[in-house]
Amino acid sequence: MPAATMAASPSAALGADEADRRLIAWLERTLGGEVTSIERQGRWRRAWMVEFAQGAETKRLYVRGARFRDPLNYPLRLEFEVMSLLEANGIPTPHIYGFCPDPQGIVMTNDPGQANLGTAATEEERRSVLDHYIEILAAIHKLDPAQFVPAGLHLPKTSEEIALHRLDNFEADYRAAKTRPEPLLEYLIGWVRRNAPAHRRRVSLVTGDPAQFLFRNGRVTAVIDFELSFLGDPIYDLTPLQIRSFMEPLGDLRRAINRYVDITGETIEGKVYDFYNVEYCVIGSLSAAELLTRSEPGEDMAQSLEWAIQGNRFPLELMAYHAGVDLPPLAPHEVLPARFAPMADHLVGSIRALQVAEGFQTYQRDRVVGRLADFLSYVAQHGPALERADIAETEALLDAKFDSWQAADTALESFVGKAGPEFDKALIPLFYRRMQRQLFLFEPANRAFPTPVRVLPFDELMRAS
Repeated sequence: MPAATMAASPSAALGADEADRRLIAWLERTLGGEVTSIERQGRWRRAWMVEFAQGAETKRLYVRGARFRDPLNYPLRLEFEVMSLLEANGIPTPHIYGFCPDPQGIVMTNDPGQANLGTAATEEERRSVLDHYIEILAAIHKLDPAQFVPAGLHLPKTSEEIALHRLDNFEADYRAAKTRPEPLLEYLIGWVRRNAPAHRRRVSLVTGDPAQFLFRNGRVTAVIDFELSFLGDPIYDLTPLQIRSFMEPLGDLRRAINRYVDITGETIEGKVYDFYNVEYCVIGSLSAAELLTRSEPGEDMAQSLEWAIQGNRFPLELMAYHAGVDLPPLAPHEVLPARFAPMADHLVGSIRALQVAEGFQTYQRDRVVGRLADFLSYVAQHGPALERADIAETEALLDAKFDSWQAADTALESFVGKAGPEFDKALIPLFYRRMQRQLFLFEPANRAFPTPVRVLPFDELMRAS
């Protein structure tokens, strides 16, 4: 719609920018009513909360927008199709009104309830909600997967496809955008490929990033976020629960998994469970890799870095357990004051002092810019020493000398590309120390994982109280 036409609509003035105004025009034209309020949600991806008047009725809508760049084979339109099918199958999802093509967005009801089970009023409510969610998850897994093929999901046929076709998609995206050596990612990809289970045959719709829902009064009101759903092994959906619980405490995961087994009759093998946990983390790291090597205005790079650090560290802990490897503590390092470190500290203070409007602008100051400045301030103080430690360990492993981290990483990437499982006991501790150093650097900006946590292998998880 031409800008002049949109400006004629009184509600168009509510929009903060051109994208807002295009969205308002589409909503009013398509749904037949008037936008009375629109607010950009403070989060890493585009989303809007809208109040919409139709006659005497006012509806609360939520518009889920696209990422800055959708992963290969996971466009926002696919999530719209999956959610529409789930709603048609009686799964408690928000009601879908339509798909706005520009700016791209899934228009749905803004359902009642709160996110983050860590905010439950009591442990009893947390247990009740998680029980209900597991029932819903089991119901999703019972749906005929073939009905999702016309929507655009691939139906894997072999055990290898079931285990790896999602990795294939994200690896292709990663390789198309790769601009620098990534020895750890290459090592993790190789480990996943050589450890894929060869006997799993069951296929269902998998949410891909589970335990995202709204709840109220001890019940789930709506399951949300199906952007990464795919057809694969349903066990995959149980493995990220630990990581979700670090950020949003879910409660007794052993109880939840046993409940799933009771409902579905599924047999869970510890090695398969741990494999999918590793794969889930590796895919998260692959999806973040490109975001760390290019500048996209408005992109939350600190969030991507956090995902990458944790997504690289957690798999190494599980891999070490199965390889019988002891993981080393972080060794002390020398701190030499950097020449321009005071300027980095000044930047942190200046950002915090900025006066901005509450809501999305506060999110941009504190999360998008502020966290990145916190991280870079620590990098100015500690980064050079930790980078030298990375290079020194690579030199010791390869018996060679390197004059830069790029040269060391290029050589290490070449090495891991040829290394077999016989090198796991050397490579897992080396890469784990690297990730500990990165985690140390990121500590001032850490939000999702505020304390050191460890992913438990399935055997330990099911023994935990």
